[in-house]
Amino acid sequence: MSKTKKRLSLKDIASAVVACLLILAVIGGCIAISKIDTKTISSLSFKRGSLTESGTYQKSDTAIYTEELFECQGLTVTVDFETDVEYRVFYYREDKSFIGATENLKVDYDKGETYANAKYARIVIYPTLESGNKVGIFDVNKYARQITIKVSLDQSFEPVLTESIPGIKSQLIFASSFPMQKDNGPYAYQDMSIYEGKTVRKIGVPVKLIKDVSEDATFTVYVVTQTSSGTFTKVKELKLVIPGGTFGGKQKVSLDNIGVTGSTYNYLYNLVGDEITGYSIIDEWYYFDVDIRLENGQTLAFFDSEDDVFPAYHNGLADEDAMNMYCTIFGTPGTAPSVEFYMDVLVLE
Repeated sequence: MSKTKKRLSLKDIASAVVACLLILAVIGGCIAISKIDTKTISSLSFKRGSLTESGTYQKSDTAIYTEELFECQGLTVTVDFETDVEYRVFYYREDKSFIGATENLKVDYDKGETYANAKYARIVIYPTLESGNKVGIFDVNKYARQITIKVSLDQSFEPVLTESIPGIKSQLIFASSFPMQKDNGPYAYQDMSIYEGKTVRKIGVPVKLIKDVSEDATFTVYVVTQTSSGTFTKVKELKLVIPGGTFGGKQKVSLDNIGVTGSTYNYLYNLVGDEITGYSIIDEWYYFDVDIRLENGQTLAFFDSEDDVFPAYHNGLADEDAMNMYCTIFGTPGTAPSVEFYMDVLVLE
């Protein structure tokens, strides 16, 4: 039986060409999309209103602002060529506390490396209005569209942390340090302004001794306020834990390796308020990840009589006023003039 060949019509060829072009267009579109690394903040994000110099809402009928915070990594603002508006960018930390704002701008803007600790932003637009005129409800989008706001698609963010007491970690010398006295805790720095109004993200403890390194070891941190009479009130209590097995191969306290004998050892024994023979000598810093927001008038206090971790301290080596401590703060607070407690508390910049 003979075979017949089917001849392609012009219609078939045209259909095939169109199909190929569509496939190529889809592939090209996918490649183009894959290269997009920014997104645009919609003009519909704006509403009538403004912001104060401290970044809080302010009623206004002559300005518009982005009501919701938006993530601001890679922020750029492009101003339309024929526009006649000014704008400001307001920046906020990861905990949404206000950092600062730009001056009034009329030109394109790139955040770049500035405001390194800003996770969020808002923008206020100030239209040029005739005297007595206001921004009408139907004018909001018109003015919002006169600038283009873009941010990176990738909003990965690592907050910048700073020491509450600069250089405090470098001041501690473990070899000449002592374990804190349990029965005089909790301790708090006398300077109440060290932590207030800050967001604490890490607490570094200079660990002198741990009761049993094979078990979880607790260390207590309190958020407290001080009354006008000088007493302290507990706001929050946090039981922080060093997992068992974190430290290994450490020497244990004995009369031989503690380096002191007789009445000096008795002094150490009385100091910690507990039998320390058999405790492991750690002499290392350990950092806890926390998220503590301290309001004005609040501070941190450290160390509870039930804790398994003994932090290190120096006995009167530094003259820094910042090191002055209160002790027994939940009883009758006393001062601890010879106790220099080196807590490395890192806060959002």
